[in-house]
Amino acid sequence: EVLPIVNDRTGLDKEAQALLNGVSSIQTLRELMKVLAPLGTDSPVLQNSWQRIGDDLYATHDYVNARQFYQYALSSAQKQTPPDQAQIARLMSLVGKALSASSNAEEAIPYYESAIQKARAGGSLEAGALVAYLQNLALVYDNLGVLEKAEPVLLDAKTTVESAYGAKSPEAAAVDVQLGWLYTEWGKPDNAAPLLTGA
Repeated sequence: EVLPIVNDRTGLDKEAQALLNGVSSIQTLRELMKVLAPLGTDSPVLQNSWQRIGDDLYATHDYVNARQFYQYALSSAQKQTPPDQAQIARLMSLVGKALSASSNAEEAIPYYESAIQKARAGGSLEAGALVAYLQNLALVYDNLGVLEKAEPVLLDAKTTVESAYGAKSPEAAAVDVQLGWLYTEWGKPDNAAPLLTGA
């Protein structure tokens, strides 16, 4: 199975580029992982590359190992001085995404909640990320069948996205569609109709 993402070297440090050159299949990447994993999160060689390796693994649906490398990236980011809170939030969301994809949705919830908290603290500059994290958390609740928890999260996303981008923006329409389908699934067509029609 070919890995299209590994040809994009954006964000990779020089040493990691050298290690990842020639990686064109998931089998090769898994063999390389056996060498990389023991280096741990403090490796100066791969400090900036754990996320990209996780992205490659996620793209091949290897969610368990993707989570491991996202965790490496998160641990490394948390040790930076000063820590980049926006980056930490993104990595927490990626860990949550990998957990959700590997059928560990309940474990993903605290990661999304932490990402939301950090993005909210970032103010308007993180509005887009905040909306995405809220949508992801709502999807987890939806998949778990806890619709009553998904609804307030999406309503929060709706308020945030309309404040940041406007009620008629494509970003707001995407939230409206997700909320509309939630109401449809919940058996609330009167709530769903204006959202789906307006979007």
